Amino acid sequence: MEVLTSAEFRHRSISHWLFRTGAGIALILGTILGVVIGAVIEAQTLYSAALDHIKEFAVLRMLGASASYVYRIILAQASLISVAGFALGALCVALVDRLSQQTALPMVVPPSLFLAMLIVSLAIGAFSTIVAVLKVLRVDPATVLMR
Repeated sequence: MEVLTSAEFRHRSISHWLFRTGAGIALILGTILGVVIGAVIEAQTLYSAALDHIKEFAVLRMLGASASYVYRIILAQASLISVAGFALGALCVALVDRLSQQTALPMVVPPSLFLAMLIVSLAIGAFSTIVAVLKVLRVDPATVLMR
């Protein structure tokens, strides 16, 4: 027999289910895979958007816009994409959470998870901005306008 406090029992249970069972490992690997895929998709979306408007960015650079100004524009686009993706994801999670309440094993989604999802989504957007900014800043404005 063993006597555990609630915190000890909670820690032991979480450890067991996350690290000693296939379900926990699958959940962790699925989360990592989802973040990687999300980052790649968002980076590709921003990169495509930057290439579609490369002439406009070239004109801004030619008119004297600083690299930080261009970075802020692309970061604002990334933020909008991130928030839109978060909103869609949060809506899906909330819907599944609501529907699972009628089952024998309801989901528990704490509000802090939604905050964590938003932070991760914005971090992915900020990281993805780097790819687009590097492409835009490498283009010589004069060559783009000659085409």
